[in-house]
Amino acid sequence: MVSVVVVTSTIMSYLTIPNQADAHVVTVVAELPHKSYILKMISQDILLLKRQVEALFETNDQLKPEVTQDLLDQLRTQINAVKGSEKTILTQRINHAQQLFLNALVADMSIKNNKIVVIFTNELFKHYKIVVLGNNSYLAEVTNGQNYYDSLNGNVFTPSKSVVHGHPYRVEVRHASGTYKIREMIAE
Repeated sequence: MVSVVVVTSTIMSYLTIPNQADAHVVTVVAELPHKSYILKMISQDILLLKRQVEALFETNDQLKPEVTQDLLDQLRTQINAVKGSEKTILTQRINHAQQLFLNALVADMSIKNNKIVVIFTNELFKHYKIVVLGNNSYLAEVTNGQNYYDSLNGNVFTPSKSVVHGHPYRVEVRHASGTYKIREMIAE
């Protein structure tokens, strides 16, 4: 069932559609004495896509554990076909889901023996391009499981350059949908 609230000056009305399948497009209209205004039109497809995107999240805005990169990519493809302000809202939500998903790739970032040490949560990191930056400059990367300018021992990734105390360091995932900052720290 779809319920839409319509507010006209101080009067509030409700429109209820008992069966959502009957509504291909939901239109919210404000009826004023001199004219009617269409406030919002939204298609059933957009409503369904919004529900699918929101279904990625737990009630506390955390990502559900069953979310996969394939699911995120499928929803992003559908969102890219949307036009207007709905696309902006849906893109923000899918980007947030992507950020949460990628954050889970890294279990820890620390300094050991004067080097940055990144510990990956599991083998999933081998499907991404993960870059370590020091003072906004490239230090090392792991791309699809292949390491460059570092050592990779199981899930432990250590760039070969020594840290400079006081400089910022960060781990980024560079994905087709954008660059995501995963961890940041200042070397102390």
